[in-house]
Amino acid sequence: MAISSLALLGLVFSIGLTGCGDRSGQPEGKGTVLLDTTIARLEMLKDSAPELYPVFKSMFTLEAQVSLSRLGFGPSRFSGELDAATRDATRSYERARGLRITGNPFAATTYSRLDREATRVERLSFRSRGEILGKRFILFEGWRQGYLKAEGPWVAPGVENPAAAAVECFRERRECTIAEAEYGMQLIPVTDRFDIQVWDDIEIRSQPVDDPCKRSVLRILRVEESVSIVRSPLSKGPMCQATLNDTSVAYNHTSHLATDAELDSIDSQHTRILFDSLLNVTPELRSRLATLRDTAALRAMSTKHRH
Repeated sequence: MAISSLALLGLVFSIGLTGCGDRSGQPEGKGTVLLDTTIARLEMLKDSAPELYPVFKSMFTLEAQVSLSRLGFGPSRFSGELDAATRDATRSYERARGLRITGNPFAATTYSRLDREATRVERLSFRSRGEILGKRFILFEGWRQGYLKAEGPWVAPGVENPAAAAVECFRERRECTIAEAEYGMQLIPVTDRFDIQVWDDIEIRSQPVDDPCKRSVLRILRVEESVSIVRSPLSKGPMCQATLNDTSVAYNHTSHLATDAELDSIDSQHTRILFDSLLNVTPELRSRLATLRDTAALRAMSTKHRH
């Protein structure tokens, strides 16, 4: 939600405009709301950079209003001020989530959850899967001539959002490359190169690729029309803990080119999360859009109408 504002706020503090103590630890009393630590840092600008404070405060407030609106709680008009409509929208959100009712989107009990949920809605929202990740495509016709190409959504167990992947293999060069781009707030590219160990009528299998923390092996099966990478840890040392604990597609222990059935399941799961957990929609709208839960049925209906 507040990526740009947080970056700017971090820059302000990095150039030495901090001059006051952190007010995030104020005791909560009647009429007092403990602020999230990010916003408490913003409040420090009142004294250290008073000319910047109103600009940043309006920016953060606008982003909070957009987040509340994205989740379906309002307000309908973005003022950049903690006005009555924004406080009402915040109370509605807090009530729906079982949070302490403060009416302040910057409250310590509210802000971080609002931020996470708005970001999650942004990732799960109704973009076309094909537009973001491309459709599944595997060119096996060139297998015996020494060329393979595959691309499409790339998935891993326990990862909510697929990545986009493109794979190319050249037998003469004994090389495969795979480029992955995980979709979050932006596309984050990761490119791997694999030397081919086996290329026969059944499979393409790479030689192991080792780094200090993990071993990776690419395997492509012709009959199954599958492409996968298996990553195995080589060390549990402190420097490797970050990659061992990373659940993103790029570092997951097993990842592969998704099938249409897997993508239908992911789309249905995303729709359930949006309508049942995140978005504040009326029962009538939820009922009307229930068909979106069944991606396979939607595809069948679309095919029927095309014919």
